[in-house]
Amino acid sequence: MIFPRRGRPGLGAWWVLSLGLLIGGVTVLFVGRALVGGVIMGLAFVAAAVLRLLLPDERAGGLAVRSRTWDVLMLLTFAVVVFGAFLAVDLRPRR
Repeated sequence: MIFPRRGRPGLGAWWVLSLGLLIGGVTVLFVGRALVGGVIMGLAFVAAAVLRLLLPDERAGGLAVRSRTWDVLMLLTFAVVVFGAFLAVDLRPRR
């Protein structure tokens, strides 16, 4: 008799979002390039939205939270907010 695998489900494509946010955060904190880091973070949310749209629920892993439409809409909203926040902040030195 074969029993189904029990335990926590895998995170699937969640690593794309995590890696993008990590790289963007490191860029902001240690390299000092806030705009570049913000763009990387925003692109990570866009990539996560595309993956959630294209992958089946079983492969999407941690990206599948609610319905596909709602997940994609929220990830794209996060991308717009991150892009907007980093573009709105003026980090040039004042004279």
